[in-house]
Amino acid sequence: MRVIFQPGLAVATTLGCAALVSLGSWQLHRLAWKRDLVAKVEARLEAAPRPLGDVIGKREEYPDPEYVPVKIAGAYRHSLTVRVFGTLDGEAGHYLFTPFNLTTPVRSRDVIYVNRGFVPQDVQFTAPLEQTAEAGQVTIEGLLRTPEKPNGIVEFIRPRNDEKANIWYVRRPSVFAKAAGIDALDVYVDSSGKEFAAEWPRGGTTRVEFPNRHLEYALTWFGLAGALLAVFGAFSIRRE
Repeated sequence: MRVIFQPGLAVATTLGCAALVSLGSWQLHRLAWKRDLVAKVEARLEAAPRPLGDVIGKREEYPDPEYVPVKIAGAYRHSLTVRVFGTLDGEAGHYLFTPFNLTTPVRSRDVIYVNRGFVPQDVQFTAPLEQTAEAGQVTIEGLLRTPEKPNGIVEFIRPRNDEKANIWYVRRPSVFAKAAGIDALDVYVDSSGKEFAAEWPRGGTTRVEFPNRHLEYALTWFGLAGALLAVFGAFSIRRE
């Protein structure tokens, strides 16, 4: 058995292994970030709701206000409700997003959209259905959410918003507000549903899920690096 050194193969193997190990290390970094994110969100979900102005106005404490429990007071503007397509437990339907006039303005704006909850697709939309929330002044508790961000291919293949039919596919308050001709905050609240007396819409349906396969990906990259070294060894060692 003798070792045959092949410079070209050695360089290619070194570069390949370096790239694969870098990808594995990056996934470990992402794993630590994801675990920290999950811990922060879990701690937030256990906290008591805070006034919206206290959260929006404290960027240092809440640089990313996603999933912070908040409470707001004011009144709904039911005539401007929009329906956002979505699913709940595998069933297709819509989430009702209704502008909410805030008693206390935030950032010089007195309107925020509230996701009041899910309505199955086979439930007929009527004026009473879209006004199932309490009339007049109400106090709402829920989770503060940030606008849905564009997502590459998903954004490309997703159906276009149908403003005439009032069917929307992206949760972006700024888009809703522009269509309605109002000035609203570019965040929204997922209502807990506690203020709703009717069966629909069903609030409190926020899914706090964070896919975490970073360790699996890291092991895959490191495994490929090991396999590449094994192949290099097989080509470099000859039996006589």
